[in-house]
Amino acid sequence: MAMRRCEVTVRLTFTLELQSDYHISAGHGLASESDSALLRDGDGVPVLRGTTLTGLLRDGLWRLLQLQPLRLLRGCQASGLPEWNEDGSYNGEYCGQFDPGAEDCPLCRLFGTPRTVKHWRIHSARPAGQEVVFSGPQTGRQDRQIVQRVRVDPGTRRAEPRKLFSQEDGASSLTFEFTAICPANTPEAMDEAALLVAAARMVRQLGRSRRRGQGECLFRLKAVEGLDGCPTEGEAAQTILLTHFKKRWLEGQKESAQRAAASPAPPPKIEGTRFRLVVRADEPLLIAQRAEAGNQFESRPFITGTAVRGAFAWLAARRNGLDPTQNPDSRKSSVYQDFVDIFVHGGIQFPCLYPGRYENRNVYPAVPAPLDWMTCKVYPGLGRGKHGATQVKDNPDRRCPQCGEHLKPLGDFVSLELAPRECRPEQRHEMHIRVRPETGRVAHGDLFTYVALEAGQYFVGELAAQDTAAWTHFFGLTGLPVDKPFHLHLGKARWRGYGRVTAWLQPLKGESLTWVQLPIEQRVPDADGLITLTLLTDAILPDTWGRSATGLGDWLSDWLDLPLTVVDSFARVQAVDGFNAHLGLPRWRDLALAAGSVAYIRRKEGADWPDDWQSRLARAERDGIGLRCNEGFGRIAFNHPLYRSDRSMNRSAIKLPDKMCLATGLGAEDFQEEWRDVLAGYTDRMVKLCQGAPFGAVARWLHARRNQRPAKIKVGLKTLGTPDDKLVQAIGKDEYGDRDKPNRLIKKRERLEPGELEAEERQQEGLGLLYTLLEKLAGCDPSHWSTGIEMLADWLAGLAEKGEEA
Repeated sequence: MAMRRCEVTVRLTFTLELQSDYHISAGHGLASESDSALLRDGDGVPVLRGTTLTGLLRDGLWRLLQLQPLRLLRGCQASGLPEWNEDGSYNGEYCGQFDPGAEDCPLCRLFGTPRTVKHWRIHSARPAGQEVVFSGPQTGRQDRQIVQRVRVDPGTRRAEPRKLFSQEDGASSLTFEFTAICPANTPEAMDEAALLVAAARMVRQLGRSRRRGQGECLFRLKAVEGLDGCPTEGEAAQTILLTHFKKRWLEGQKESAQRAAASPAPPPKIEGTRFRLVVRADEPLLIAQRAEAGNQFESRPFITGTAVRGAFAWLAARRNGLDPTQNPDSRKSSVYQDFVDIFVHGGIQFPCLYPGRYENRNVYPAVPAPLDWMTCKVYPGLGRGKHGATQVKDNPDRRCPQCGEHLKPLGDFVSLELAPRECRPEQRHEMHIRVRPETGRVAHGDLFTYVALEAGQYFVGELAAQDTAAWTHFFGLTGLPVDKPFHLHLGKARWRGYGRVTAWLQPLKGESLTWVQLPIEQRVPDADGLITLTLLTDAILPDTWGRSATGLGDWLSDWLDLPLTVVDSFARVQAVDGFNAHLGLPRWRDLALAAGSVAYIRRKEGADWPDDWQSRLARAERDGIGLRCNEGFGRIAFNHPLYRSDRSMNRSAIKLPDKMCLATGLGAEDFQEEWRDVLAGYTDRMVKLCQGAPFGAVARWLHARRNQRPAKIKVGLKTLGTPDDKLVQAIGKDEYGDRDKPNRLIKKRERLEPGELEAEERQQEGLGLLYTLLEKLAGCDPSHWSTGIEMLADWLAGLAEKGEEA
């Protein structure tokens, strides 16, 4: 195998600390509770979408470029130049709009243009310690409050009638965490990382009403990966990058940084030709279908094979430097030939990924419901309280066997279980806007809508290759691990908070096909009976003149290489659109038979099938029929076990490794019970320490700061009752004078009166216990911090009252 280069990914991890309550709208209300709901993920956890963070960082960099020392770096209207210069020349909307050889300004370099792909991917932010989506909704969270506001008439200075609004605000105690990733560690990566950190430090507000006290925030760099000569974490990394920003972008000092690519690991030893691909959506997925409008995009209910192939191909091309615009000689290398064989010529078949049902750390795969499965119009669906599904051939009247009502197609997906269930992927509507940096307001018409697949869902498919050599080239190109989870990015808007998934490639040796579960010998034991052919994916089946099939007929014998007759069929046709991201142009439109189409076939009368007819059916299931099979089209199944409710369906559960499972959160009631037990363990000791000590005032102080972080409260307790050092420094020590009042919480021993030493020691010991409790609370789920501090304040107030009585 040819030697390959291996690009190192640069990863910056930021924390976003809120200093006040914030509001980023989800675009809908909460029934009668609130007119504007807070943006949350599907598990109920607050989230800052990558589109918002990208806009904030872009705005921070734009304001940096307006400062006098950086004004010369502006190169287009996007970075702050006027539309027309004084000499009458025109400045492009972005760098290189009219001059392909023009150098990009820092803003176009980091965030991309129609000409240049952006260098940095900004992920969505979730609360610190809650990066993985929870398995269920997190109810009872104390991270929000409902506030009301009115609109005041400027003429009368009174509230206008019917102008009372309510909104859900996020608590100021929240700390979010997100990552910014540069897929390749180029020589300019250090310069760009310094720019990004400087832009983040310029951001001080987010969300609505940010000019009126809401959304105050502070970005901090938490960790760095992949940058040579830079510390990996802490304030030191931030200091190094800001110092580099000063030298490179303010003083103009350019460092010649030649970063050697990391030595690629040898490809793993592969046994077998099939891998099962399971992905967990960590962010909403937008596998866009044909848009009805330019600002509205709706996702398909599954992940297409084209999107899967594109994600792996992009990873391989970026990792091996196969971009011809940056490396003109890349197409002459053997690595490029391996790339073409794998991703273009069908060396590996990339599947569609259908939704799976998650339960108890297992995933049950699903397939599209066959079109000949009908269900009651009045009580549709499978499961308890529903009238189930029936096959058309068993019910020619097309009436519900239970109530006699009309039938309709079942639709959606059906899980592969002994008792099949409907598997309907959840979707979410998200709206985002474009804010003009010059005015800080939304431009008219800049409202965009995404209908995306909800985060926290699973999707399953199966990759196949002709031989193990193809897999050796695949893993050598992509550098992905075998049988270990890794991250992948799929679909639209994957550079700004959408499309991030955790994937797992599980090697398959002797197992049956994931979507079929049984070998062909058990499903089709003889050739004399009626055989059901089901399309598991869309199939593009042209005839001799290139016309796409619009139904299932006897011409199937040409694709299966067996003489057969179609007894009956149920089919539906749909258009297949696509977009070539490399060329920036739409792909051609194909006409395909929809997944779920069914044909009942029988051996042609008077014809004999060859002895290897089962092998031919098995090959058709494995390789597919029709065109674009390497993109997931044309997968079929004969006598699918769904029609028999076979006992083997119990073996369809896929056991997930720990890193692929959803997080399990602690409910509000469970937390309160556990925290109450923790406080009870300190009660007897604290009652004695509260005698003669002003812990009642401390309890009131804690209650007033229940929305702050435990670490911040701990720092405040240590300085409680003392003047602020910065205030004294601003006023001047001489001007401030000796204004200290007696502080009963923090006393110096030389000031103690006789007999007070024992009380002071009890008081300090009591404060030490409070520090311990705050440290314990800091290790809990941040969503319960507010509740924990409030319970701590009530508990301390009760003990202080007992101490005063004693």
